[in-house]
Amino acid sequence: MDNLLKIISMIVVLAMMVSCGPMSEYDKVEKTEADSYVIVYKDSCCAVYDFKKEVQVTELQYDSLHLRNRTDSEVGPICVFVFKKDGHTGLLSVVEENNETMSIMF
Repeated sequence: MDNLLKIISMIVVLAMMVSCGPMSEYDKVEKTEADSYVIVYKDSCCAVYDFKKEVQVTELQYDSLHLRNRTDSEVGPICVFVFKKDGHTGLLSVVEENNETMSIMF
């Protein structure tokens, strides 16, 4: 029951932020399994957005993004996303503490 209430509250918060907050400029907002991050879409591109800090983490440059996993490291929790850009696939890591990113394209 606690998980259901948590999910419902997250959906309500996301809906409020999308409709009248800083994320209203995007065409679509997609929730991820990560507590802090959503994927935002605009003009056929997408980016990672930290909705707790209300800041866009990456540029709107990816054709697609999805969360692969969340892991702990010596610098703290890291979210790893898989992206597609210009016909290539890659990995994008985001350090949750400071939103530093690192990507590698295959």
